[in-house]
Amino acid sequence: MQRQKKSKKLRSEKNYFVRNQKRMQYDLISKMGLPIGSGAMESAIRRVVNLRLKGASMYWLEETAEVMLLLRSFYKSGRWDMLKNIIYATSYVPVA
Repeated sequence: MQRQKKSKKLRSEKNYFVRNQKRMQYDLISKMGLPIGSGAMESAIRRVVNLRLKGASMYWLEETAEVMLLLRSFYKSGRWDMLKNIIYATSYVPVA
């Protein structure tokens, strides 16, 4: 029984690497001069949250803050039109 558990775990780990190999092209990413670790991304996210949502006299509900960050991410990434198309293509009913 123990051997089957180890075999199943090893297969699961192998499948993870197979599924995510496109994300693990570290040599290519390094040649492009892009950061490999998650620290830079986490720092950028923290800065955006702190600078955009935690200003003086600003109060947000958690749900509203999350939506604002989502909208900002679509806008800043140049995908605003994509968001509009998604919303207009679905039967979106705003919640009051």
